[in-house]
Amino acid sequence: MVTKHKRYGLTLIELLVTLIVLVTLLVIFVPVTLRMQDRDRIPRAGQLIQGALLEARSQALHDRKVTGVRFLPIDKNKDPLRFRQLEFVQEPGDFVDGWVFSGQLVPELNTMVAIQPVINPPNSNSITAWVSVQLPLPRDSDELYKVLYGPYSFTWSDSAGQSHPPQRSTFRWTDAVRPGDWVEVTGNGQLYQIKGVYDADPPLPARLVLDRPLLQPLLQQPIHVHVPTNLSSNYRIIRKARPLAGEKPVSLPQSAVVDIPPNPGSLTIGLIRSDVDGTIDLLFNPAGLVVGAAAAQNMVYIHVRDLSPDLQDNEVDNEVLVVVYTRTGAVSTYPVDRVGSDPYRFARQGRGGGV
Repeated sequence: MVTKHKRYGLTLIELLVTLIVLVTLLVIFVPVTLRMQDRDRIPRAGQLIQGALLEARSQALHDRKVTGVRFLPIDKNKDPLRFRQLEFVQEPGDFVDGWVFSGQLVPELNTMVAIQPVINPPNSNSITAWVSVQLPLPRDSDELYKVLYGPYSFTWSDSAGQSHPPQRSTFRWTDAVRPGDWVEVTGNGQLYQIKGVYDADPPLPARLVLDRPLLQPLLQQPIHVHVPTNLSSNYRIIRKARPLAGEKPVSLPQSAVVDIPPNPGSLTIGLIRSDVDGTIDLLFNPAGLVVGAAAAQNMVYIHVRDLSPDLQDNEVDNEVLVVVYTRTGAVSTYPVDRVGSDPYRFARQGRGGGV
């Protein structure tokens, strides 16, 4: 009696037919899928920017502080007019502590001495204006000894002759003040932009490089001026927004960029680059309204484009406009009208929002 065994698996011919069918399907559907992803890239980039701006506005309402989004250039030297990454920022408030003066302080017993600065020739290309900024000094003589001489010697001696180890200050001026901040001195309403910060260990003052000379120098009378330790602040530093701790930057999809003038074809209106670091801040106040340079416009247009070399300018979905309404804080996304004469038509008429 012959026993028939059941056959499991596929024959070679069946396997080859299956592979041919799979390869055929892949050849058909993979390019279509990739193409759909390419077409979705720019609308997705617009939605990322819209979502980041709305999140920053919500944070401003919650924290009752000016909060927003900073656009970071791809390369501030080689490609300064295109942006692919965003970070959340918030203003830390004004810095007012100590005083500023047109000179350099050097420590002397129980006091500090202000010395005239050396100013470069007026026709020099280098920045010539700077001020020193000093933290308050303690009135107690032993404490004053500590801050004057503690960081700069292996030991310091108090008024009783007792030696102490050095104690370096943990305060850093470069953490508190940064280039791009503004300083107002003596309450005269004149603002000077800070171009550089030269740090120093307290009690030695930091040096702030300004965008132009002071209208009237401070403490300019005799060459040596004794600065009292109880002098009140005569300045305030208006600090620009700082990155929010714990918030990750938002990166746009590959080849998607925010494009600003004077790049050819850019439709962006209302975004102003910082002349210090090339970034752009779009900020909301605690009421959820746009503040800063962008508030001068009724609507801010953010042009998002696809830089893929295989896309044509008139191809569908390769550009969108993210629109911020400065009077209300609302944010929407619109397609660009490349058919008619006005590329902003959809945005101005409120048509096609939310793409």
